[in-house]
Amino acid sequence: MRPRGVATEETSKSHLVLRIPLTTTIGRKSFNTVDAHNIVWSTKGELAVAKFGAAIGPQTLDRITQQLANDTDTYLILVAKNVVSRFLGHRARILSVHLANKSSQFERLAPPYYAELGLAPALWILVNEEFAPTDLREFRLTSSGRPLIDVLQECRTATMLVESKKSDQGSLSRTS
Repeated sequence: MRPRGVATEETSKSHLVLRIPLTTTIGRKSFNTVDAHNIVWSTKGELAVAKFGAAIGPQTLDRITQQLANDTDTYLILVAKNVVSRFLGHRARILSVHLANKSSQFERLAPPYYAELGLAPALWILVNEEFAPTDLREFRLTSSGRPLIDVLQECRTATMLVESKKSDQGSLSRTS
């Protein structure tokens, strides 16, 4: 049961969380994964983020798509774990979400290292700003209301739907 006064799943804004490695290594080169995405944004003014592995569920996809159709600010939150077991969050506003297909027009908007992974994306998420740090303590799971940080510490789920803990559902704060 959800706490009294908390927005329900039907009325709250949900945001998509993806776990990523803090550092990506291709061959002998290692780099910060979020920085690799932000470089694409800063050079092209557009960015496509791939979700590899299984696609998100149809209900999650429908929810995100509906929010975007209603001009609701919806964020992609990338979560990485650093060496001291601290979770770091970075967020960017989602522009659109697309199931992947073999001839994707989004590859040109993705970090170049994607081509070297040898993996097929299941989903493309277009964002309309660079990723900026965000405080993960602000979020709870949309489904259960549990704090995101608690869930991240207990399980390795790759994709989650979250909402802001703030009752006004206002804009999300960036951390510096």
